Amino acid sequence: MMKTHRFASTVWNRLKQFAAHSGAAAATEFALIVPVLAGLVIAIDDYANVSVGTGEMQMASRSAIEYAMHGGTDMAAAQTLGMQAWNNRPANATMSVVSACLCGNNAAVCTAPCPNNTFPTQFVTVTASGTYGGNVFHATKQITDKVRIR
Repeated sequence: MMKTHRFASTVWNRLKQFAAHSGAAAATEFALIVPVLAGLVIAIDDYANVSVGTGEMQMASRSAIEYAMHGGTDMAAAQTLGMQAWNNRPANATMSVVSACLCGNNAAVCTAPCPNNTFPTQFVTVTASGTYGGNVFHATKQITDKVRIR
């Protein structure tokens, strides 16, 4: 029992000595952790840029579609409206707005009736793309929205 007490006492004394002489341990831990934390902050910022940019691209696409849904027939005007609604768009931003009509499964003219004297089904497709990112990575995002008008 005496040896166990002496051993525990020795271990305890050595732990106290080690704790007393660990002045550089905090600085070493800090030096190892800071690059990891800095990388995380930069990566989170880049991810936020991509996410926010994609949301703004989606809102611009919806603006062009809303124009067509409210009776607009000029797809060039819909594209212009969509590009104007695109906040903070990247330098390589593109948007196309296409209207197409179908009689059944066949392409048709939007202003002429189908052979069965019904109106053709009209679709508007908006495709927007742009590259977002920041310091670490860049992502090219593309959004395609297709809406049936009638």
